[in-house]
Amino acid sequence: MVIVIYPAGLMNLLRHFQHEYKNPEIFIMENGWTKSTTEPRP
Repeated sequence: MVIVIYPAGLMNLLRHFQHEYKNPEIFIMENGWTKSTTEPRP
């Protein structure tokens, strides 16, 4: 399984919410990173 990291995707999603829902408050509680902190991040 290949996981593609696409940081611009989060920005696109936030802009969509801003446009559709008139700039709602959004709280990002986790980033989803589950690897050990000793491993280098991409």
